[in-house]
Amino acid sequence: MNTGIGAWLRTDDARQGNRALDAVERFFLQAEWRLSRFRSDSEVSILNRERRIHPSRMLGGLLHEAEAMRLATGGIFNALSGAGVIAAGYDRTFDAIGSGAGLRASAAAPPPPMDGLSAVFHPGGAVSLPGGALLDLGGIAKGWAADRAATFLGALGPACVDAGGDIRVAGPWPEGEGFSIEIDDPFRPDTPLQTLSLAGGAIATSGIVKRWWRAGGEMRHHLIGPRTGQPADNDLLSVTVQAGAAVEAEVAAKTAFILGETAGRAWLAARGLQAVFVMRDGAWSSDFRDTLLVR
Repeated sequence: MNTGIGAWLRTDDARQGNRALDAVERFFLQAEWRLSRFRSDSEVSILNRERRIHPSRMLGGLLHEAEAMRLATGGIFNALSGAGVIAAGYDRTFDAIGSGAGLRASAAAPPPPMDGLSAVFHPGGAVSLPGGALLDLGGIAKGWAADRAATFLGALGPACVDAGGDIRVAGPWPEGEGFSIEIDDPFRPDTPLQTLSLAGGAIATSGIVKRWWRAGGEMRHHLIGPRTGQPADNDLLSVTVQAGAAVEAEVAAKTAFILGETAGRAWLAARGLQAVFVMRDGAWSSDFRDTLLVR
């Protein structure tokens, strides 16, 4: 998934715990194999090429989840953003690009706006893509996978899964305890903005702290506005959101970032979601007041 994955489980049965953690590793490897747009043999790449396939249970379930999130955000989040991401220059893994590196944006025609675009679910289980759309699950797959892995581990004891900053906590945490999570200060990496304790639910960050580059002299990034097909243009650096599930937190953080600070705050507040906003000038603000956020 082009990011670090961590999993933790508290248990007195070391043998069972190690088997469970091995299973989580295999699950993430399978998710990478099926869902990455950077693998030519992945289901996502096959769907983008062939336009209609019968997806696996994993991809089919995630596509339904992505469609539900598209509707819940009024189309601000849209997994069919691949054409815009590629046109902006994110056409290879970030290891190959390098943050801040210079490269040319795609010479292809500008991508179409994503407003109203959605995958088509056919009778019999087939899925197809509308014209001009390319699937990119980078904005939902990590949280989706973290939720499933943490739920699996949580049946065995207090557990946490961190998929590139999309963090899900599960299991029976003792009263007064939780998993310690630091919200990074991008301007002072050794000094966190806040340290929180989570005994359930999730927290996720969306932003451009690491994933940005320059193309044609302009700063570009991977968070695409659905109405323009272009990288969102605002003063935000990152948004961190706490929610009941990692997929919800991940999509909410992305939606708030694309909307911008004022509209993003209003959108989150209307849904009762707390957040930390970090601006490109270094200013930041947090809704989090309690160290133990969720039980």
